[in-house]
Amino acid sequence: MSLIPWGILASQSQGIPEPPVLGYSLWLDGYDESVFSFSSGSVVSEWRDKSGNDNDFAQATVSAQPTRASSGLITFDGSNDWLEASTKFMNNAHNGGSNTFFIVAKPNRAAVFPIISNGWITSRNVGFGILYNNNPSKVFAFVNRGVASSTVVSGSSTSTQGTTDLAAWTIRLDANATVSQRAEFYLNSGSIETGSNSGSNPPSTANSTNLPGIGSDADGVYYADMNLAEILWYESDLSTADREDTRDYLIAKWGI
Repeated sequence: MSLIPWGILASQSQGIPEPPVLGYSLWLDGYDESVFSFSSGSVVSEWRDKSGNDNDFAQATVSAQPTRASSGLITFDGSNDWLEASTKFMNNAHNGGSNTFFIVAKPNRAAVFPIISNGWITSRNVGFGILYNNNPSKVFAFVNRGVASSTVVSGSSTSTQGTTDLAAWTIRLDANATVSQRAEFYLNSGSIETGSNSGSNPPSTANSTNLPGIGSDADGVYYADMNLAEILWYESDLSTADREDTRDYLIAKWGI
């Protein structure tokens, strides 16, 4: 895998170009070593947000910390590795706002595990999640409204991702949209896929009781076995042109 094949361009302190569309609420950039703190060697204790909003993710328990490779990939071991945010800042993802997520990652095995979430699909708690879903690996999005058997969003991609290739996923999530369009997925430069959404209930306007986490669900039952490169989150539905520009930026940056 060749990272940033265009070479080092002028931008921020590390020479890493900013995403072409500004206004993101979260930017976790695995390529930029300066945004990490390490408990030792390549073991990650903190991954800092580059959006300017200080939405940082950290893990105090050394045995539960992921590792960062020189390629910029953050490895979660599928056993107990995870990172948690310090504030409950992702309520827009489940209380009815428009959201666009960009995730560059690779599952290391075909199983059910979270990428980023502040809830879990089987829990009654108000929250959302984006995860890899079983064999073969699809990407799945859910929104819970805090009521048992009352799902708001439960949608899965059609395309699948193998365990050998890094991929750039685009996920549009809007719990107040038309039911069939509440979760939409794009794999790399592929066309839109409307998720097979089975949720039709209105979202809760309440905030989640859980802090957002990367690599584990809010119940601490499932742990991600994945390599994660980058997450961008916009609290809006980007235009087609902006969405494709951002996707192309990530595809070029990570050599996908």
